[in-house]
Amino acid sequence: MKSTFTPNVWGGLETGDFSVSSFRPLRIERLSKLLSINWQEVLPKGELILDMKGAVSQSKLANLELNLNTQALVWRQQHQKLPSNVGMQLNWQAEYQNIKRDFTDWHFSLSKIQLDNHYISTVSPMDLYASNDGFLNFDAEYFDIEPFKVLVKSLIKTPQIAALFDRSAFLSISNLKGKLNWHTLDIPELDILFDKLDVPVTDYPGMSLQQMQIHKTPNKMVISTNKPLWIMSPTIRNKPMQVNLPKELIFNFDANKKSWNLPETIVEIDKMPLSLTAEQLNSEFINSQFKLHMPSMAKLKEYLPYSLMTDRLKVWLTEGLQGGENIVINGQMKGRINDFPFDNGQGIFKLNASVANAKLNFNSKWPMLTNFDADIEFTPYNLKILVDKVDVKPGISAKNVVVNIQELHQTDIALTVSGKVDAPLNRVAEYLTESPIANKIGMQAFFKDGSKFSGNTTVVLDKVWVPISGYDKASETVAGSVQFKGSNIKLIDKLELQKVKGKLSFTEKSVTAKKLTFETLKGSGVASVKTNPKSKRVLVSARGDLLANRNDWFANPIPWHAQVSVPFKSSQTKGISVAAVVDLDKGGSLLPAPLGKTDLKSKKLKFDTTINNNLIESSIVLPGLLQSELLWKSTKKGYELKAIKSYLGDYVKNPFSQKSTDSFVKGSIKELNLDKWIPLIEKMGFSKEGESTVQALTWQKSLVSIKNTIYFSRSYQDIDISWQANKASPLKFNLL
Repeated sequence: MKSTFTPNVWGGLETGDFSVSSFRPLRIERLSKLLSINWQEVLPKGELILDMKGAVSQSKLANLELNLNTQALVWRQQHQKLPSNVGMQLNWQAEYQNIKRDFTDWHFSLSKIQLDNHYISTVSPMDLYASNDGFLNFDAEYFDIEPFKVLVKSLIKTPQIAALFDRSAFLSISNLKGKLNWHTLDIPELDILFDKLDVPVTDYPGMSLQQMQIHKTPNKMVISTNKPLWIMSPTIRNKPMQVNLPKELIFNFDANKKSWNLPETIVEIDKMPLSLTAEQLNSEFINSQFKLHMPSMAKLKEYLPYSLMTDRLKVWLTEGLQGGENIVINGQMKGRINDFPFDNGQGIFKLNASVANAKLNFNSKWPMLTNFDADIEFTPYNLKILVDKVDVKPGISAKNVVVNIQELHQTDIALTVSGKVDAPLNRVAEYLTESPIANKIGMQAFFKDGSKFSGNTTVVLDKVWVPISGYDKASETVAGSVQFKGSNIKLIDKLELQKVKGKLSFTEKSVTAKKLTFETLKGSGVASVKTNPKSKRVLVSARGDLLANRNDWFANPIPWHAQVSVPFKSSQTKGISVAAVVDLDKGGSLLPAPLGKTDLKSKKLKFDTTINNNLIESSIVLPGLLQSELLWKSTKKGYELKAIKSYLGDYVKNPFSQKSTDSFVKGSIKELNLDKWIPLIEKMGFSKEGESTVQALTWQKSLVSIKNTIYFSRSYQDIDISWQANKASPLKFNLL
């Protein structure tokens, strides 16, 4: 210590100066023990060199200069580039202050800050003084944070704020003013103006702001600026997003929860209104809600995080989400900040959106869903679309449609669709034709002609599974059912299933039904359906009665049974086959010869049909009476009869071995009672269209021998009827 003083007349100090220097460096870790635990946690180990000098004038302290220099610093924080030495100067001038005995009235000016032996010239002198409330007050006109970034980052306990300082490319602040709690190192009051802050894009979004004022008190924090914020996040949008804050963004402090809250506040993102509310916000926990309005689906698609998606998912979102307007998104975030996005259930992060007049093309193989209102739910990492009602196509409305996409963060992503359709059967058939369902079960050609179907029905899609990303070589799967409600199905001309009732379940690999009831040919029937997984064919077993009502042909209902086999598209054997047996004997024939009761005793009619390549080929056998083949061919007007080949009378081996599309009838009849047949035929009402169809056939020379013919109550023996026709020669009959 050195000093030079001049005494006054009373023996006191009048003028002089003095200086005090450390004889040896002081150990910082020893000095820190005199301070609170908070200081001990942040101060480094090392050496402190103290140099103080001052002057006395008129028996009063006139000025004081205190130089503090540290060296050989070892920091507790594990951060690189922390300084190994720090220096600063504190100045006190009597001319600017009222000197009292209380230290709290002393104001110091902090200047000449140096880090690693380099003076920092971009920081204005900082005014420091202790107030009566126990706080250290500080005030600086400007402060460049760049030289202190590493030091600030190491001292800030909140990792998000520390990262902001660390990543900033440019940070200029001014009008820095506040209070520091000397014991806890908290800053209960702070005023700071961010002249400019630029944060480049890294793993976090980039940000740029200007002229942002922050005013913080123990109970309130107010953020204000008349300049927009710019946020850049390529994962969301490849253009900067403009954020406009209200005149004041006000946070209130809740002492009980030790967190900040934000009342409902409206900000704008790219001129779209965003409503924000925060019930709890601190360095560890967040409980916040928001609402965002977007004008259209096209606008929403501009903000989807495509860079985090697979290529196929990008394509699906681009092509699948094709329409929508007046979108309102509600979001909630609640939980520990470090656990975000709470995908393991530790918190809540969810988005709910409502969309009007939406369009969804979830798969190019299925009809697009159009003009519907939807609710969308997102939770990490699942997306669900809920639709009360949607028009699938004209005349078809689906209800309770749910589209679910799970595990969006994985490579393999698929969606599932479920829903219910109530519509006329002809409309449903058209829809099935346009979807992959008919193609997969090999029934596309059958469903194609919607005029075959009528009546009401309900289709329930329990689950349609469609891969949209990954899942190499996987194809769609489907599970659902058709509830027939008195529907009508026209199989071929003159053969129609009416009032069909029952439930038919289907997948992409099988079709099943326990019981389907129907009416046909003035009788009733019941059928069951199952699928053979080995042959990949649908097997229909049916039975019933024909002509159950009173008629002129049979006294009793005629029992029958049938087997129908329908191949799936993947089946090696193609074509639909039908094998039916009709027990004519039990019907009690009322018909005249050659189909009388005696003629049909113990007789069963066998009917076999195959439908393949737009052709219907049928074989009819009535033992001892008839062997016949019929051929229909598909045309624009439907199936048209192209050939009739028949043998009458006794059994003929291989009667149709020759392949030809010409028609013929050959054989013999024991007895033909025209007196009884003519009235019956008139009642049957054969149409002129049927007559013209028969006449249009190409007929080989046909010959039928009738042993006994009854006509006008007279018997005619051994009559032969022959005919022949082609395009050049019309149909002519010869009676011999």
